[in-house]
Amino acid sequence: MLNLTNKFGDTFLNELSGKGNFDISYGNIEINKLMNSDNVININFGKGDIHYITGAMISLKYSEMKLEYAGSLYVDSKFSNLEGNKIVSLSLVLEGGKLDLENTSVITGKSKFTDLSLSHLDKKIDLDIQYGNCDVGQVSPDFTLISIRNKYGNVSVNIPSGTSYTLDADLKFCDLDFPEDQATFTQKITTNTSKSFRATMGKKPNPEAKVIVRSEFGNVSLE
Repeated sequence: MLNLTNKFGDTFLNELSGKGNFDISYGNIEINKLMNSDNVININFGKGDIHYITGAMISLKYSEMKLEYAGSLYVDSKFSNLEGNKIVSLSLVLEGGKLDLENTSVITGKSKFTDLSLSHLDKKIDLDIQYGNCDVGQVSPDFTLISIRNKYGNVSVNIPSGTSYTLDADLKFCDLDFPEDQATFTQKITTNTSKSFRATMGKKPNPEAKVIVRSEFGNVSLE
């Protein structure tokens, strides 16, 4: 196991097979490979650049991190920016800053005052979003769950046309854009302040995929 603390300096590590505990303040850390799945990385007022990481708990404060590949991560970020190419499974708590991610299979957690950008989602997204926007560029047709709880932000999730899923949506003081011509409704209620939809989307009568939307004062698009 490696325990490393560095303040006001830069750190470079090529490869580590054992567990690593890293505490970086007012400096940068660059790592090629972390092969263990039980790493702990704390960065305050610094920058992190990791090429490959199997798994870790990451804490960021007023910092920036770039990841090329990660297996399973838990990220607690305050007023920081996280950029990743591929993170297989990501659990997060974000406040301030932004997330820019190219590809993930599973992303769960909550964000506040944070903008989220995800280019491609394979399987599952389950997020509680407040005062920030979320943009998912493309969803795999064989996704399993999209669950969004949103307040005071705009959310866009691009589900391919013709995809089969069940829709469960309640909205207050906002709108939901989705392909209504592909829906078989069991409930469709619209008032001046609220909207509620229950429907089966696509051609499959009993699809396994689910889309759950709860939004207040923030528009949601599934197209």
